[in-house]
Amino acid sequence: MWAGGAFVVVMLGVWFLSQDPEELDAWVHEESAAPLPPPPKPAPVPKRSGPCRGLTSTLLSQEKFVAKVGSVVDTPCAAVLSVLCVKGGELRASAPVSGHLLISREVADSMCGAPWRMVSSGVFQGQGELPPQVRFWVAGDGQFNPWD
Repeated sequence: MWAGGAFVVVMLGVWFLSQDPEELDAWVHEESAAPLPPPPKPAPVPKRSGPCRGLTSTLLSQEKFVAKVGSVVDTPCAAVLSVLCVKGGELRASAPVSGHLLISREVADSMCGAPWRMVSSGVFQGQGELPPQVRFWVAGDGQFNPWD
């Protein structure tokens, strides 16, 4: 099979060399003259009506492996905090991120890693060990989120 492939390559080379160079040049440029499609437009950047702020919660109590989180606070997006994540009744904290990176609920959920999602604000209790005296990004009820 390799010998047949080599024969085809040699024959193409012979054909190529037997052609008029000006005709080949015109053919090559004719094929590549098609214009390239325009690049995709970047996604629009959401505009804020005021400074970027989001809701955060703190660990209220930790008994064995049960954590109770609450005490919601309005926090500037410049803060670098973990996203509080939930899956079923389990809680965990993501790696710390700036609130400016949380541009949508989907992005915030992705910080948790599938199938985990960002906890909604309010008092929440679940299994898991969370670091004490730390605030966490939580989702507001349709408002007061970094992406709003």
